[in-house]
Amino acid sequence: MDFNLTRIDYAQIGPTGKRSMKIILANQNPKKKKSRFLDKIVCGAYNGVLLCFGRKNDETQVSKYIYGIEMFLCGERKFSHFHDCVDANSYLCTDQINDVLCLPVVEGSWVGRGITPIIACDDKTVKVLEGSQLSYEVGLKDIPSVLHLFLNDGGLSKQKVLYGTKDGNIGLLELPPENGILIWEVPTKSSSAVTCINCYCLTGRSTPDIIIGKEDGLIEIYTVDQTDQITFYKSYASFSVHFQCEECIASIQCGRVSSPDFDEIIVCSRTGWVFALTTEPIRRKSIDSMIALSPQIEVKVQELSFYLKICRSELEKLERKVYEERQKYHETISQDGIVPVTAPRFMIHDQYKFSKKTACFLLVIDSIIPIDYVLLQSDVPVDLLDDEKNSASKNALLATYRCQTSTTRIEIGIRSVEGQYGTLRAYICPKIYPRICQVRTYEIKPLMLHYRVHQFDSSLPLNVLKINGNFTLAEAHQWLRMLLLDIPDRSPTQNFVTFNFCSAFTGTQMQAIYSRGSAVFQSDNISTITIIRDVLSKEITKRQIKVDIQYSKL
Repeated sequence: MDFNLTRIDYAQIGPTGKRSMKIILANQNPKKKKSRFLDKIVCGAYNGVLLCFGRKNDETQVSKYIYGIEMFLCGERKFSHFHDCVDANSYLCTDQINDVLCLPVVEGSWVGRGITPIIACDDKTVKVLEGSQLSYEVGLKDIPSVLHLFLNDGGLSKQKVLYGTKDGNIGLLELPPENGILIWEVPTKSSSAVTCINCYCLTGRSTPDIIIGKEDGLIEIYTVDQTDQITFYKSYASFSVHFQCEECIASIQCGRVSSPDFDEIIVCSRTGWVFALTTEPIRRKSIDSMIALSPQIEVKVQELSFYLKICRSELEKLERKVYEERQKYHETISQDGIVPVTAPRFMIHDQYKFSKKTACFLLVIDSIIPIDYVLLQSDVPVDLLDDEKNSASKNALLATYRCQTSTTRIEIGIRSVEGQYGTLRAYICPKIYPRICQVRTYEIKPLMLHYRVHQFDSSLPLNVLKINGNFTLAEAHQWLRMLLLDIPDRSPTQNFVTFNFCSAFTGTQMQAIYSRGSAVFQSDNISTITIIRDVLSKEITKRQIKVDIQYSKL
């Protein structure tokens, strides 16, 4: 079944986050969509309260999931499970947690399964928990950013989970009580991160379709066959003629809100826009029907024109009042010795992430207020790459990105030569008065083109750098964080720690094995070992740590 989508704007609320919107179905039977009642939309913004739940924890909550009376909250590293608002279980993760959900409870003495939380972490794993313990983990090729139950209920086995990654891939996992399986992973139409997933029957097939929302405003629809394989169906870009989003999509739901006969994709953006993409076709009445209803139409047109004149006059008054107040404000602050005592606050959501496909870093800046320009300052040489969505002309100004009117999102590609390290600062100036800006700082690592992997091929000829001395495990961990990104802030609890990396630019590999008093770095690229030796030699000399550095080949 082919269909076109038309945008319908519903409301604009405050800034929103992940899973901040849900649909209350008028008909609770999923097999019967037809109902004389309409579905309802529930949205939660940062400036609203639905449930007051107090707990002693200073960590910011990044994700949550509700399953009956079970509530799962995740901070940056801590997972907490509450049963009827009472603390039941907790788990401390070494890497940052991105999302959480719970598998459906299956009753039965032989095949039964209790509460099973699932968390997606920055170490490119999906972890399955049992109580407060880690049951097992499944390694992925990229960092998982969002989780969703397959077909909204876990599929036939009730243990299948969809995931989206920060590199724009989606995959399907089978998570039995022991040893999870990666069924498939496919790339989507852009490399932007997947922010939300929903399953709903839009195409009229026997199985629900998969609808995903992405960080760049792209919405994609995939169909599911009887073997749980997916096929790309349609995509709706933020720059297409169907609708204009041009900002990160925070939540996606499906239902029938404006009409009981036509399905809709309900979209909530990060800045608070709530709109729908409806399958209802735009119908044009024939000339005969217009002529037959001409008296009634004429009366309605007159009524609408009257109300339109009233609205226009009120709008003109408001615009005039705003202009006068703004002029008074400018005249006041332009006088000598008068400085504004308050500055308006505005929220910035920024990301500094590595793209393996382009071998560069993407600086993504989202703002509620339109951005006027972004000024970049770096103490090391960097290349600013052109982006197809950026309207700037071929890097005419290498340090300043000036935005067009009503631009709330900007992506900047940044690449540096490995071996150089320092700090990149972004000065973000919105279109508000008085002129203010926010400063964000990002680290440029010596091995910034390396990303974490799970495997390491030890059969290749390797260059080895060994460092032995009087240093702790935490100090060795901080050395690794100085060299590379995607390293946890806190050192792992194991006595011996191993990290594997791959270069997106050259395809070479690197392995770091360290413990108390020993650190070993192996790579099939001599340049990588040289960079590690130079950077760590400066740091060790500055800290005045006595060590023995040896170099060899395998």
